[in-house]
Amino acid sequence: CVCVCAVQRRRLLQELGEQRIPFLSPSDAGFQQLWESSYAGLTVRKAGALPGDLHERVQSALSTLLQRGCLLRDLVRVRDRDVFTAVSRALVGQPGCTYRYLDTRLFTIPWHCGDGDESCPPATPTPIPTPPVPDGGPCCDTDLRVACKALWELNRFFCVDIQRHNNSRRGGGTAGEGSDKRGGSGPAGEATASGGGAEDRVLEEKEQRAEKEEVGGDSNSGQGCSRALDPPTATPSGPVQFNITLINYMDPRGMTQLKQEPYYGMGKMAVGWHHDENLVPLSPLAVYSYSCPGETKTEGEV
Repeated sequence: CVCVCAVQRRRLLQELGEQRIPFLSPSDAGFQQLWESSYAGLTVRKAGALPGDLHERVQSALSTLLQRGCLLRDLVRVRDRDVFTAVSRALVGQPGCTYRYLDTRLFTIPWHCGDGDESCPPATPTPIPTPPVPDGGPCCDTDLRVACKALWELNRFFCVDIQRHNNSRRGGGTAGEGSDKRGGSGPAGEATASGGGAEDRVLEEKEQRAEKEEVGGDSNSGQGCSRALDPPTATPSGPVQFNITLINYMDPRGMTQLKQEPYYGMGKMAVGWHHDENLVPLSPLAVYSYSCPGETKTEGEV
């Protein structure tokens, strides 16, 4: 699989030469039309769409995890070589859940929410049951427990919000109607909810199966090759439930050997384009983006 990916990647780059694949940004003409026709399941919300106190708790939680040394670079297997990822990661979520990629398995730091905690109502009418915390008690580090609880609250918000978006789509709405799509980013963060639009997801799966793109483009990026899946024909029904939060952290100031994004000319990249084979096809996912104080995004970096 890796050999096939590498060959097809080189072939694509040879065909491009010095050119780059064109893409549209929100300020370009035709962006809205392309969004509605090909990415109807994508919703972008400004930071103000989330409660301000939730922003504060989540951002404090991310800082706590960083200060406690919970965000680590993973040792992964790429092309028969052991390499460290360019970004640092932590997995927070339902106790017992794991996340596996490139022969590396991450185990969750428990959310520590539930089990009689009345301040954490169910995210959905039929929530995923929370197993008891190991050793019969909560995390001994109060700050870490509070941080994990804040991430659970963010997860709950996303579950409800995406469920509302999916219900709106089933009722005949589109990504360009109503308040479900709010382009741009706010001062504190940005939330992106990607719903289960069957048409655009099936097209995406077909393209990935045809191209079999290599994940990172090089062994130093810590990425590998994904396995294409047969595209399903319908969006999964039922309540939206997320069981993990995968946190990725990078500081561009300390990353001097990042490679250029090769296809679109978007600048330097820490993680290459890839298909996450852990995701259930057509299932929704949510993304929360936050830049730490004092860390400004350098122009040309993605």
